[in-house]
Amino acid sequence: MKTDIQETNRTNVLFERIAALIEQSRQFVVNAVNVAEVRTRFEVGRFIFEGEQRGERAYENAVIVATPLPQFVCLVLLSRGLTI
Repeated sequence: MKTDIQETNRTNVLFERIAALIEQSRQFVVNAVNVAEVRTRFEVGRFIFEGEQRGERAYENAVIVATPLPQFVCLVLLSRGLTI
């Protein structure tokens, strides 16, 4: 009987360690996605800013660029075989 309890405890410890590892991995992925999203948005803003500095008409109004941007990005990603 004592061995059954010990075996159950070992199994529980194993499952707890696995669950902790999965949670750590999830947190790592969340942080990586957040960093990638912030960097992407920063770069988009930089592109718009640099265009405005060069006086390009397409960048005069960020709304003109930002409105069709999501559709354009989706088309580019799909044309490259990536999923959204």
